[in-house]
Amino acid sequence: MKSKILWVGVLTNNQAVSKYKIVSSAANDWQTNFINSLQKNKADVICLSYLPFRYWPIGPFISNFKLEDLPENITTIPVKYINFPFLRELTLGKSLIKSLTTNNISFDYLLTYNPLRRHFILGNFVKKYLNSKWGIIIADGTACDNPNFSVFLSESAYNNHNGKKFIIAGGTKNFKSLSYKSPIEKNIVYCGSISNLTGIIDFAILFNKLNLSGISLHIYGGISNKLEELAKFNTSIKLFGFVNRDILEDAMSNAWIFVNPRNNKEEDKLNTFPSKLLEYFRYGKPIISTHISSLNTDINNLIYFFDLSNSNSLLNLLNKLSNYNETDLIKIYNNYKSFCLQNNWDIKVKNFLIELDSYK
Repeated sequence: MKSKILWVGVLTNNQAVSKYKIVSSAANDWQTNFINSLQKNKADVICLSYLPFRYWPIGPFISNFKLEDLPENITTIPVKYINFPFLRELTLGKSLIKSLTTNNISFDYLLTYNPLRRHFILGNFVKKYLNSKWGIIIADGTACDNPNFSVFLSESAYNNHNGKKFIIAGGTKNFKSLSYKSPIEKNIVYCGSISNLTGIIDFAILFNKLNLSGISLHIYGGISNKLEELAKFNTSIKLFGFVNRDILEDAMSNAWIFVNPRNNKEEDKLNTFPSKLLEYFRYGKPIISTHISSLNTDINNLIYFFDLSNSNSLLNLLNKLSNYNETDLIKIYNNYKSFCLQNNWDIKVKNFLIELDSYK
Protein backbone atom coordinates (compact mmCIF):
# COMPACT_ATOMS: atom_id res chain seq x y z
CA MET A 1 0.00 0.00 0.00
CA LYS A 2 1.32 3.43 -0.95
CA SER A 3 2.07 5.88 1.81
CA LYS A 4 0.51 9.32 1.39
CA ILE A 5 2.73 12.04 2.80
CA LEU A 6 2.09 15.75 3.30
CA TRP A 7 5.43 17.58 3.47
CA VAL A 8 5.68 21.10 4.91
CA GLY A 9 8.75 23.31 4.73
CA VAL A 10 10.60 26.04 2.85
CA LEU A 11 11.15 24.53 -0.58
CA THR A 12 11.90 25.97 -4.03
CA ASN A 13 13.50 24.75 -7.23
CA ASN A 14 17.29 24.89 -7.47
CA GLN A 15 17.30 27.96 -9.72
CA ALA A 16 15.29 29.99 -7.20
CA VAL A 17 17.55 29.31 -4.22
CA SER A 18 20.04 32.04 -5.18
CA LYS A 19 17.15 34.47 -5.79
CA TYR A 20 15.91 34.22 -2.21
CA LYS A 21 18.69 34.63 0.35
CA ILE A 22 16.19 33.47 2.98
CA VAL A 23 16.24 29.95 1.50
CA SER A 24 18.95 27.61 2.78
CA SER A 25 20.62 25.84 -0.14
CA ALA A 26 21.60 22.87 2.07
CA ALA A 27 18.09 22.51 3.54
CA ASN A 28 16.49 22.88 0.11
CA ASP A 29 18.77 20.22 -1.36
CA TRP A 30 18.20 17.83 1.56
CA GLN A 31 14.41 18.11 1.35
CA THR A 32 14.37 17.79 -2.45
CA ASN A 33 16.50 14.64 -2.33
CA PHE A 34 14.32 13.12 0.39
CA ILE A 35 11.07 13.87 -1.45
CA ASN A 36 12.39 12.63 -4.80
CA SER A 37 13.38 9.35 -3.15
CA LEU A 38 9.99 9.07 -1.46
CA GLN A 39 8.42 9.33 -4.89
CA LYS A 40 10.84 6.78 -6.38
CA ASN A 41 9.78 4.44 -3.59
CA LYS A 42 6.14 4.83 -4.70
CA ALA A 43 5.02 7.21 -1.96
CA ASP A 44 2.49 9.93 -2.88
CA VAL A 45 3.83 13.30 -1.76
CA ILE A 46 2.17 16.71 -1.67
CA CYS A 47 4.06 19.72 -0.33
CA LEU A 48 2.99 22.97 1.28
CA SER A 49 5.78 25.50 0.83
CA TYR A 50 6.23 29.12 1.90
CA LEU A 51 8.96 31.75 1.93
CA PRO A 52 10.05 33.09 5.37
CA PHE A 53 10.71 36.68 4.34
CA ARG A 54 12.07 39.20 6.83
CA TYR A 55 9.31 40.93 8.76
CA TRP A 56 7.39 43.80 7.16
CA PRO A 57 8.25 46.64 6.47
CA ILE A 58 11.64 45.24 5.37
CA GLY A 59 9.94 42.24 3.79
CA PRO A 60 6.52 42.15 2.07
CA PHE A 61 3.36 42.60 4.15
CA ILE A 62 1.77 39.64 2.35
CA SER A 63 4.24 36.92 1.41
CA ASN A 64 4.39 36.01 -2.26
CA PHE A 65 5.65 32.92 -4.06
CA LYS A 66 6.00 32.90 -7.85
CA LEU A 67 4.80 29.69 -9.45
CA GLU A 68 7.96 29.37 -11.56
CA ASP A 69 9.98 29.16 -8.31
CA LEU A 70 8.17 26.06 -7.05
CA PRO A 71 10.10 22.75 -6.94
CA GLU A 72 10.30 20.74 -10.13
CA ASN A 73 8.61 17.32 -10.33
CA ILE A 74 7.11 17.74 -6.85
CA THR A 75 3.42 18.58 -6.38
CA THR A 76 3.63 21.79 -4.35
CA ILE A 77 1.04 24.27 -3.12
CA PRO A 78 2.41 27.75 -2.28
CA VAL A 79 1.18 29.21 1.00
CA LYS A 80 0.69 32.94 1.57
CA TYR A 81 0.49 34.63 4.96
CA ILE A 82 0.55 38.00 6.71
CA ASN A 83 4.20 38.82 7.37
CA PHE A 84 3.65 41.14 10.33
CA PRO A 85 5.93 41.16 13.41
CA PHE A 86 4.61 39.09 16.36
CA LEU A 87 1.81 37.65 14.21
CA ARG A 88 3.70 35.78 11.50
CA GLU A 89 3.94 32.41 13.27
CA LEU A 90 0.24 32.43 14.09
CA THR A 91 -0.94 33.61 10.67
CA LEU A 92 1.43 31.21 8.87
CA GLY A 93 0.24 28.32 11.02
CA LYS A 94 -3.38 29.18 10.23
CA SER A 95 -2.54 29.63 6.52
CA LEU A 96 -1.04 26.12 6.47
CA ILE A 97 -4.23 24.73 8.03
CA LYS A 98 -6.36 26.64 5.51
CA SER A 99 -4.29 25.33 2.57
CA LEU A 100 -4.65 21.79 3.90
CA THR A 101 -8.41 21.97 4.37
CA THR A 102 -9.40 24.01 1.29
CA ASN A 103 -7.37 21.75 -1.00
CA ASN A 104 -8.89 18.69 0.68
CA ILE A 105 -5.49 16.98 0.93
CA SER A 106 -5.59 13.30 1.90
CA PHE A 107 -2.52 11.89 3.68
CA ASP A 108 -1.31 9.27 6.14
CA TYR A 109 1.61 11.21 7.59
CA LEU A 110 2.45 14.86 8.02
CA LEU A 111 6.19 15.62 7.90
CA THR A 112 7.25 19.12 8.91
CA TYR A 113 10.82 20.27 8.37
CA ASN A 114 12.33 21.64 11.61
CA PRO A 115 10.66 22.32 14.99
CA LEU A 116 9.00 25.70 14.39
CA ARG A 117 5.90 27.16 16.02
CA ARG A 118 4.11 27.47 12.65
CA HIS A 119 4.57 23.72 12.19
CA PHE A 120 3.41 22.99 15.74
CA ILE A 121 0.13 24.79 15.02
CA LEU A 122 -0.46 22.65 11.94
CA GLY A 123 0.82 19.44 13.54
CA ASN A 124 -1.41 19.68 16.59
CA PHE A 125 -4.41 20.44 14.37
CA VAL A 126 -3.68 17.34 12.29
CA LYS A 127 -3.35 15.15 15.39
CA LYS A 128 -6.45 16.48 17.14
CA TYR A 129 -8.93 16.97 14.32
CA LEU A 130 -7.76 14.71 11.47
CA ASN A 131 -6.42 11.82 13.53
CA SER A 132 -3.32 11.54 11.30
CA LYS A 133 0.26 10.99 12.43
CA TRP A 134 2.67 13.93 12.56
CA GLY A 135 6.44 13.73 12.43
CA ILE A 136 9.00 16.52 12.85
CA ILE A 137 12.21 16.37 10.84
CA ILE A 138 14.81 17.92 13.13
CA ALA A 139 17.71 19.35 11.15
CA ASP A 140 18.45 22.03 13.77
CA GLY A 141 17.76 21.89 17.48
CA THR A 142 16.12 19.21 19.57
CA ALA A 143 12.70 17.56 19.72
CA CYS A 144 9.90 19.58 21.25
CA ASP A 145 6.11 19.94 21.33
CA ASN A 146 4.29 16.63 20.93
CA PRO A 147 4.69 14.93 17.52
CA ASN A 148 3.90 11.24 17.02
CA PHE A 149 7.50 10.71 15.96
CA SER A 150 10.71 12.61 15.25
CA VAL A 151 13.24 12.22 12.44
CA PHE A 152 16.76 13.26 13.43
CA LEU A 153 19.77 14.17 11.31
CA SER A 154 22.08 14.36 14.33
CA GLU A 155 23.29 11.12 15.95
CA SER A 156 23.69 12.75 19.37
CA ALA A 157 20.22 14.36 19.30
CA TYR A 158 18.73 11.02 18.26
CA ASN A 159 20.45 9.17 21.11
CA ASN A 160 19.20 11.73 23.66
CA HIS A 161 15.54 11.44 22.61
CA ASN A 162 13.20 8.98 24.35
CA GLY A 163 10.14 9.12 22.10
CA LYS A 164 9.34 7.34 18.84
CA LYS A 165 12.24 8.25 16.56
CA PHE A 166 14.07 7.66 13.30
CA ILE A 167 17.50 8.79 12.17
CA ILE A 168 18.30 9.84 8.62
CA ALA A 169 21.36 12.08 8.40
CA GLY A 170 20.78 12.10 4.68
CA GLY A 171 21.76 10.03 1.71
CA THR A 172 24.29 10.34 -1.06
CA LYS A 173 23.65 10.87 -4.74
CA ASN A 174 25.60 9.15 -7.50
CA PHE A 175 29.37 8.84 -7.00
CA LYS A 176 31.05 11.34 -9.29
CA SER A 177 34.07 9.69 -10.91
CA LEU A 178 34.67 6.29 -12.51
CA SER A 179 38.27 6.14 -11.30
CA TYR A 180 40.60 8.04 -9.00
CA LYS A 181 41.87 11.32 -10.45
CA SER A 182 45.08 12.81 -9.01
CA PRO A 183 44.79 16.54 -8.25
CA ILE A 184 47.04 18.87 -10.23
CA GLU A 185 47.35 21.32 -7.32
CA LYS A 186 47.00 21.01 -3.56
CA ASN A 187 43.77 22.94 -3.09
CA ILE A 188 41.82 22.65 0.15
CA VAL A 189 38.21 23.24 -0.92
CA TYR A 190 35.36 24.53 1.25
CA CYS A 191 31.80 24.78 -0.09
CA GLY A 192 29.11 26.26 2.12
CA SER A 193 27.82 29.25 4.02
CA ILE A 194 29.89 31.71 6.04
CA SER A 195 28.74 31.71 9.66
CA ASN A 196 29.85 31.05 13.23
CA LEU A 197 28.55 27.50 12.94
CA THR A 198 30.43 26.54 9.78
CA GLY A 199 33.75 27.68 11.26
CA ILE A 200 35.31 28.62 7.94
CA ILE A 201 36.52 32.03 9.15
CA ASP A 202 38.29 30.42 12.12
CA PHE A 203 39.77 27.84 9.75
CA ALA A 204 41.04 30.54 7.37
CA ILE A 205 42.68 32.35 10.30
CA LEU A 206 44.34 29.09 11.36
CA PHE A 207 45.42 28.31 7.80
CA ASN A 208 46.91 31.79 7.47
CA LYS A 209 49.10 31.23 10.54
CA LEU A 210 50.67 28.10 9.03
CA ASN A 211 52.17 29.86 5.99
CA LEU A 212 52.17 26.64 3.97
CA SER A 213 54.04 26.38 0.68
CA GLY A 214 52.20 24.94 -2.31
CA ILE A 215 48.84 24.57 -0.52
CA SER A 216 45.87 26.87 -1.18
CA LEU A 217 42.50 27.35 0.50
CA HIS A 218 39.59 27.82 -1.93
CA ILE A 219 36.32 29.06 -0.42
CA TYR A 220 33.01 28.83 -2.30
CA GLY A 221 29.59 29.95 -1.15
CA GLY A 222 30.09 33.30 0.54
CA ILE A 223 32.42 36.13 1.53
CA SER A 224 32.97 38.09 4.74
CA ASN A 225 35.03 41.17 5.61
CA LYS A 226 37.44 39.04 7.64
CA LEU A 227 37.94 36.58 4.80
CA GLU A 228 38.53 39.42 2.36
CA GLU A 229 41.12 40.87 4.75
CA LEU A 230 42.93 37.53 5.00
CA ALA A 231 42.83 36.95 1.24
CA LYS A 232 44.24 40.41 0.60
CA PHE A 233 47.46 39.60 2.45
CA ASN A 234 47.66 35.87 1.73
CA THR A 235 47.36 34.91 -1.93
CA SER A 236 46.99 31.26 -0.93
CA ILE A 237 43.50 32.08 0.36
CA LYS A 238 41.15 32.49 -2.60
CA LEU A 239 37.53 33.61 -2.37
CA PHE A 240 35.10 32.66 -5.13
CA GLY A 241 31.76 33.58 -3.53
CA PHE A 242 28.62 32.16 -5.13
CA VAL A 243 29.28 30.43 -8.45
CA ASN A 244 27.21 28.39 -10.88
CA ARG A 245 27.03 24.63 -10.61
CA ASP A 246 29.47 23.95 -13.45
CA ILE A 247 32.24 26.03 -11.86
CA LEU A 248 31.61 24.44 -8.47
CA GLU A 249 31.60 20.98 -10.00
CA ASP A 250 34.99 21.62 -11.61
CA ALA A 251 36.43 22.95 -8.33
CA MET A 252 35.24 19.93 -6.36
CA SER A 253 36.43 17.45 -8.97
CA ASN A 254 39.93 18.96 -8.85
CA ALA A 255 40.16 19.35 -5.08
CA TRP A 256 43.07 17.87 -3.16
CA ILE A 257 41.09 17.62 0.07
CA PHE A 258 37.79 19.00 1.42
CA VAL A 259 37.38 20.76 4.75
CA ASN A 260 34.42 20.81 7.17
CA PRO A 261 35.55 23.16 9.99
CA ARG A 262 32.49 23.26 12.24
CA ASN A 263 32.48 25.44 15.35
CA ASN A 264 32.05 22.94 18.21
CA LYS A 265 30.39 25.39 20.60
CA GLU A 266 27.76 26.32 18.01
CA GLU A 267 27.38 22.68 16.96
CA ASP A 268 26.62 21.54 20.51
CA LYS A 269 23.91 24.19 20.84
CA LEU A 270 22.17 23.42 17.55
CA ASN A 271 22.62 19.65 17.12
CA THR A 272 23.00 20.00 13.36
CA PHE A 273 24.33 17.57 10.79
CA PRO A 274 26.81 18.99 8.22
CA SER A 275 25.16 17.69 5.05
CA LYS A 276 28.04 19.01 2.94
CA LEU A 277 29.97 15.91 4.05
CA LEU A 278 27.61 13.74 2.02
CA GLU A 279 28.36 15.86 -1.03
CA TYR A 280 32.12 15.75 -0.41
CA PHE A 281 32.09 11.94 -0.22
CA ARG A 282 30.92 11.75 -3.83
CA TYR A 283 34.26 13.01 -5.15
CA GLY A 284 36.49 10.42 -3.48
CA LYS A 285 38.97 12.93 -1.99
CA PRO A 286 40.15 13.05 1.66
CA ILE A 287 37.93 15.03 4.03
CA ILE A 288 39.27 16.84 7.09
CA SER A 289 36.94 18.04 9.83
CA THR A 290 36.61 19.08 13.43
CA HIS A 291 35.05 16.53 15.80
CA ILE A 292 31.23 16.65 15.68
CA SER A 293 28.88 14.82 18.02
CA SER A 294 26.16 14.56 15.38
CA LEU A 295 28.16 12.17 13.16
CA ASN A 296 27.71 8.41 13.31
CA THR A 297 30.52 5.87 13.58
CA ASP A 298 30.50 4.95 9.88
CA ILE A 299 31.16 8.56 8.88
CA ASN A 300 33.67 9.16 11.68
CA ASN A 301 35.77 6.26 10.43
CA LEU A 302 36.12 7.90 7.01
CA ILE A 303 37.15 11.40 8.09
CA TYR A 304 40.46 12.92 9.22
CA PHE A 305 39.98 15.07 12.30
CA PHE A 306 41.85 18.11 13.58
CA ASP A 307 41.47 20.60 16.42
CA LEU A 308 40.37 24.03 15.20
CA SER A 309 42.03 25.68 18.20
CA ASN A 310 45.40 24.00 17.66
CA SER A 311 47.57 25.01 14.69
CA ASN A 312 49.90 22.02 15.18
CA SER A 313 46.93 19.67 14.92
CA LEU A 314 46.09 21.01 11.46
CA LEU A 315 49.72 21.24 10.38
CA ASN A 316 50.43 17.62 11.32
CA LEU A 317 47.34 16.42 9.50
CA LEU A 318 48.17 18.32 6.30
CA ASN A 319 51.74 17.00 6.40
CA LYS A 320 50.37 13.48 6.83
CA LEU A 321 48.07 13.81 3.82
CA SER A 322 50.85 15.43 1.77
CA ASN A 323 52.92 12.30 2.27
CA TYR A 324 50.19 9.93 1.10
CA ASN A 325 51.09 8.12 -2.10
CA GLU A 326 48.64 7.23 -4.86
CA THR A 327 47.93 3.82 -3.33
CA ASP A 328 46.83 5.53 -0.09
CA LEU A 329 44.62 7.97 -1.97
CA ILE A 330 43.03 5.26 -4.12
CA LYS A 331 42.15 3.39 -0.92
CA ILE A 332 40.36 6.51 0.37
CA TYR A 333 38.63 6.86 -2.98
CA ASN A 334 37.37 3.25 -2.86
CA ASN A 335 36.18 3.61 0.75
CA TYR A 336 34.17 6.70 -0.14
CA LYS A 337 32.75 5.06 -3.25
CA SER A 338 31.62 2.06 -1.20
CA PHE A 339 30.03 4.38 1.38
CA CYS A 340 28.09 6.25 -1.30
CA LEU A 341 26.79 3.03 -2.86
CA GLN A 342 25.58 1.72 0.52
CA ASN A 343 24.09 5.01 1.72
CA ASN A 344 22.29 6.47 -1.28
CA TRP A 345 19.03 8.34 -0.80
CA ASP A 346 16.81 5.64 -2.27
CA ILE A 347 18.10 3.00 0.15
CA LYS A 348 17.78 5.32 3.15
CA VAL A 349 14.25 6.38 2.29
CA LYS A 350 13.12 2.85 1.43
CA ASN A 351 14.19 1.66 4.90
CA PHE A 352 12.49 4.69 6.47
CA LEU A 353 9.18 3.90 4.73
CA ILE A 354 9.35 0.26 5.83
CA GLU A 355 9.85 1.34 9.46
CA LEU A 356 7.19 4.03 9.14
CA ASP A 357 4.57 1.66 7.74
CA SER A 358 5.22 -0.80 10.55
CA TYR A 359 4.35 2.06 12.90
CA LYS A 360 1.01 2.81 11.14
